[in-house]
Amino acid sequence: MMLLVATAQAVNTNTPFSREGSIVFTDSLTKRLLRLDGADGMPRVIAHDLATYGGLVPWKGMMLAAGKRHEVMEIDPWCEGSACGSSTRSLVDVPKALGVGKVVDGFALGGMALCGDGALFIAYGGGNATVGHSGVLRCEGCEPKTDCTSKCAVVDGGESPGAGMHQLGGYAAGVECVGDSVLVADNTNLRVQAIPASCPRSPCNISTFASQLNYPLGISKVGTDTILVTLDSSIISLALDGQVRRWSTQGDCGYLVQAGKRVFVANGNIISFDSSCRGPDCAPSLVWNATGGIKVYGGVAYITAPAVNSAWT
Repeated sequence: MMLLVATAQAVNTNTPFSREGSIVFTDSLTKRLLRLDGADGMPRVIAHDLATYGGLVPWKGMMLAAGKRHEVMEIDPWCEGSACGSSTRSLVDVPKALGVGKVVDGFALGGMALCGDGALFIAYGGGNATVGHSGVLRCEGCEPKTDCTSKCAVVDGGESPGAGMHQLGGYAAGVECVGDSVLVADNTNLRVQAIPASCPRSPCNISTFASQLNYPLGISKVGTDTILVTLDSSIISLALDGQVRRWSTQGDCGYLVQAGKRVFVANGNIISFDSSCRGPDCAPSLVWNATGGIKVYGGVAYITAPAVNSAWT
């Protein structure tokens, strides 16, 4: 696992926060899923037992979250109080989909993404460079309140980590759908891999989208022609042809997501950038200063209540 090292950078603390939508994120310390309804408030706990660097995906009025018990959970993001405990269901049991009765220590789920045809992609990793299944699952035809494990197949990776073209390193990181491809942040191999989104199962025509990166972790498409990737000490942008440009010197960042005119980024706190910025020195604004021992590095998502148009989107 890479070491996140904070870097000094000025942060504007005067960013407004829309009360018409909410930010959902994982507390990396307690593994709780939290919903933040306003910048001046404390987040509400809506689920427990999340993967430290697992993904979050809004899905059919619900939220899909990667759990630390190696399953994708279906969660009602708007639940309140005791109702949250009964609003969590398992959608995909990843070890079962892999045909594995017991996973190695350190096995964890990473990022998730939904492609245009509705297929769900899930990154998973063995936790180190030599042992444990590491790859990406593709699950097609999933429906709410229904187990989808049998509809999943491996499209990248295998029974052990590696640096080959059809392998991933042992550290599961971010996933994003871009056009006809699924881009995977292959953290310990210092690259981003591309998988054809339509490929139903391995072997797929895997290619390297970008290489020689400094431990990529989060990945998100922004606008029509930019892909942002958080590295160990900065954020870069990738053009659709894989060309690398510096985007921000902000370090110590985890996952990120675009929400209209803003890009929300987990960096212990929650910060945001103007999504129209082209770099190379995009400056962050502080959205929420983490309190109560909370640290935000894993999944982050933005949701709006039904029939609400947020000023951010």
